[in-house]
Amino acid sequence: MPSGGHVLATVYGGTGLDSPGADGNVLTSNGTDWVSAPPISGAPSDEVAFTSSQGNWTLAHGLSYSPTTAIITLTALGQVVFQAALRWDATNFYLTGSDAGITGFIEVWK
Repeated sequence: MPSGGHVLATVYGGTGLDSPGADGNVLTSNGTDWVSAPPISGAPSDEVAFTSSQGNWTLAHGLSYSPTTAIITLTALGQVVFQAALRWDATNFYLTGSDAGITGFIEVWK
């Protein structure tokens, strides 16, 4: 997540957005910056579990489609983010891990 936890506090404090969710958007991070994005509707189509490698790595997702949206959820301490340039395609997720052995899952929408 972006360095300096004050970023989220500042946004929620009213200096970035009028109020949380005022525009119906949600806050997300690309690992460097906070971004306001439209909310996701409906339940995820699939879920892909992972155990990370350190640095850049590729995770074959085994889906028969290229996701429209994907959200990483960690079940262990550390950081895993999508690589900024590609993120995913019809075959793989392209990820960066702070350490090896971080566990989590990726919720996927068609």
